[in-house]
Amino acid sequence: MAWGGEARGAYFQQVVVEELPPPLAAKDWEDHCQEIQEALVGQRGFFFYLLTPAIFARGWLPDGVQEQDGAYFWQLPKTSLTARLVAAAVGKAESVSGWNLLTQSPRPLYKTVPAGSVYFFETNEPIAANAASVLLKDRHWQSLMTEQPFYAAAGFGLAAVGCWDPEEVA
Repeated sequence: MAWGGEARGAYFQQVVVEELPPPLAAKDWEDHCQEIQEALVGQRGFFFYLLTPAIFARGWLPDGVQEQDGAYFWQLPKTSLTARLVAAAVGKAESVSGWNLLTQSPRPLYKTVPAGSVYFFETNEPIAANAASVLLKDRHWQSLMTEQPFYAAAGFGLAAVGCWDPEEVA
């Protein structure tokens, strides 16, 4: 069948609702977050994994990361935890635009950091329980974008938080 404004080829399949996997229940989500939080406590490293493309004000560098003496640092809000960006695996930029229905005009063209990009941080101190809780609440399955609220609300910049041990790679 033809699909979309450019009549791209597509197919469909009828599914039986009872055969679909159950959605991630609230209890499962709470358990998931609790596991990550427990894994983060005491660690000296964490990472952000981009689940969706992101538009950052400074290109590949996430919003909120500041440069100081040739290094990049991020301060976790509401805590004393500071983290240094030690590595980033960033894919080739992708272009994003769209159509503004209100003004009937094209939206600006933005270069995005692609989904799948990862940012590794090492902390100034072991991650405490309260810092792990704030990190998950403020960043896990949340947008890392602060400069483009329209695109952030549309799902851009969504990240997952994980932990890693800097000692294991040293």
